[in-house]
Amino acid sequence: MKVFLDTNVLLDLVQDRAGATDTRKILGIGSENAWVRMYTSYLSMANIAYVLRKKPMEEVKECLTRLCKLVNILPMNDMQLITAIRNCDSPDFEDSLQIMCAEDKGCDVIVTGNPSHFLDFTDIPVLSPSNFLARCE
Repeated sequence: MKVFLDTNVLLDLVQDRAGATDTRKILGIGSENAWVRMYTSYLSMANIAYVLRKKPMEEVKECLTRLCKLVNILPMNDMQLITAIRNCDSPDFEDSLQIMCAEDKGCDVIVTGNPSHFLDFTDIPVLSPSNFLARCE
């Protein structure tokens, strides 16, 4: 199973927000089950670096390095951008780019804190972290 983690799910972890516990559990599923692979995009990594920009650069780099060990980072390309511009009407353009990346890689599910930004714009099942965990029990 290919699980695409949206930026906000990873930000819960790195900023120790309310959803951090769920993100840790999700990443644990990925590390404990060879048939489950966790993915995110280069865009998510850039977004995370931007959000953490007030922290010392070494701390930001350490955070990104840790994430790279937990999640497979997917590249993005021109066609994903063009397709998002032409065809995806999500209320958040960044989410449109995430959808294109997940679809291009053939992900089986998208896990996000903002399911409404994704649900009507992709055929990939979209779940909140808690709903994803409930399905894995």
